Amino acid sequence: MDVYGKVKKLLIVLNPKNKKLCYEYYWEQKCQYFVCCGCVINRKTCVARYHKNDKKDGDEYVTFGRAPHVCEWRKYDIEYFFKDRKRIDSTNFEVHEEIKNGVERKALIILSESDKTKCYKLYYTAASKCFSCLECKKLKHCVSARVFDDPIDKKQYAIPGKNDHICNLQEYIPAKKIDDEIVESSGFLKLQNQSGPLKIIVFDQKNKKLCYEFTCRKGTNIFSCLGCHEKDNRKLEGNALIQLCTRENGEEYLTLKKWNHCCKMRKYEAEKFQEIIFREPDFIFYREPKDPIINLAIFCSNDKEKFYKYRYHPSQLRFCCLNCRKIKSACNNFAKVCQDENGKEYLYHGKFQHICKPIPYSTITKNKNIEILKASGLPPKKPSKSGGRPCNKNIPPKNIDKSRIIKAEDFELQWSKKGKPDGKLVIFCPENKKLCYELNHEERNLYRCNKCVLYPSDYHITEMDENEDPIKFVIFIDADKKKCYTYTFWTIGKIFRCRGCMRSGTMVNAKIYKDKNEKNYMKLSPNNHVCVPEDYVSEGKDILPPQRFTLMPSKNGTVNGKLFLFDLEKPFYGYWFNFSKTVYYCCSCRKEGKQVKAKLCEKDDGEKYVEMYHHPKHVCEIRNILEENKVVKAENFKIDTNSSGEKPQFVRI
Repeated sequence: MDVYGKVKKLLIVLNPKNKKLCYEYYWEQKCQYFVCCGCVINRKTCVARYHKNDKKDGDEYVTFGRAPHVCEWRKYDIEYFFKDRKRIDSTNFEVHEEIKNGVERKALIILSESDKTKCYKLYYTAASKCFSCLECKKLKHCVSARVFDDPIDKKQYAIPGKNDHICNLQEYIPAKKIDDEIVESSGFLKLQNQSGPLKIIVFDQKNKKLCYEFTCRKGTNIFSCLGCHEKDNRKLEGNALIQLCTRENGEEYLTLKKWNHCCKMRKYEAEKFQEIIFREPDFIFYREPKDPIINLAIFCSNDKEKFYKYRYHPSQLRFCCLNCRKIKSACNNFAKVCQDENGKEYLYHGKFQHICKPIPYSTITKNKNIEILKASGLPPKKPSKSGGRPCNKNIPPKNIDKSRIIKAEDFELQWSKKGKPDGKLVIFCPENKKLCYELNHEERNLYRCNKCVLYPSDYHITEMDENEDPIKFVIFIDADKKKCYTYTFWTIGKIFRCRGCMRSGTMVNAKIYKDKNEKNYMKLSPNNHVCVPEDYVSEGKDILPPQRFTLMPSKNGTVNGKLFLFDLEKPFYGYWFNFSKTVYYCCSCRKEGKQVKAKLCEKDDGEKYVEMYHHPKHVCEIRNILEENKVVKAENFKIDTNSSGEKPQFVRI
């Protein structure tokens, strides 16, 4: 609407009891909401917000503020809002859908008043939410129009923009009826494997050995011909397109959107679409030393003493042959882990052939440090019933606790704040229906309560710094407390990160907050774990008195930078520790990948002692400080004091 020479958005809210009355709202750009015109005159602010869900043809709705209206209802007159525009009745325009390059879009056909065989064609643009004339746009002239629904007579009408057309009229071609251009389910075949999108094979009516092969366009139910696409005839409008539809009884059929093929029919080869499956014992999983990533070995069919090596990619959720990639980067040789109905793992393999040479199996058997796994340990996946890609949904347990089941009358799905349908799950309290829990939708059928947190009873702190702040904790996943996820503190981000997921390149974090009672609680991120839970080992401690250790400066001159712990049974034998951040680590064990640590503490009276952790244990050999010339006995040195007043000197004998 034009207000003082400016175009402003208007929101009209009709009276549900009387459609001839309404409230008028205008758009407030700074605050990003609509304000009632009548209430503003009375110096009151009554706001409304417009929403639309994320789907392509999503529902629209309006939410209102808490402040009630202080103005009266106004008379609804659509002619008043467009008094300087010409209204076009539904008899003089058409709105239909067209497909171009596999993309479906709306077209507005406005017939000429003088000649009904001529028209202007405008296409819908989502950015401006109106129809625009592309022919005028080529001439650098903007011509637009909008289509509205009249709530009183329930008819459509079009309101053109201020600018008139400068392009030539086009010939009006009525939309074709394609009810007779239908292919029933007996004339086509659906094929979907785990490596690509859904495909449809349309057979020749006379010869079933000939066919056209179609592939699905991403995010649509439109399929394009592969043969036409391979010829790259994008300039031609003859590329064949079909649409997959479903009747009310569930029967599927095809509608031929465009059937002007520029390719020839192909010979139908059933072997081409067969999947490659590997089952035990044709493959094994193993892990190399000091490497958290799982490897896969697939044995050769003709020689079981040789295999091809695959490495797991967490981002792609599959195993890839790295040796083939080194030779040719375009060679995407992969394998996916699936589970059958009995829970046994098998492999789905791609159709690429190896260009690398197989590796002798003796390279695994001779290396004693390689761990051969009984299973991959990856999240269970099952292929869909239609033979499609494996599903990432969690498999429900066989024995479900009936006390955890919530009946339909005790929960409700609502719109989210961002306008997403079923974006919020509301669970009512059985004792009082006015109380509830609100859970936000995250992915697929998973909802999470953001207000639910972990208190100290739900997690276990295993390590703290000198200020008694936690720097490491574990979260148990079972009641027996045998399996857990380990989180360590990240000083840069001031958060805790899962150690196992961090090695796989995935961020699963947690952060400590304080509630109203100044109690600490842990809030977890919504990301799911991709790592395998670890075995929990209790970190007990031994208290070592001052006679059991000695402190020395490091090579850089850091005070108390080195710590030596004496052995009880062997004098002058023990272990060297280096200081790092808040604790001491065994030098030799750290080179072997083990974090054997000790902590220096101090009592209230100033006496120092050492806390030695039970796990992990030393993997290095005990060291003799006499042989390393780090200690000199009393009979082998003397202290020389001169009468000149100089400092006493240490002299070896």
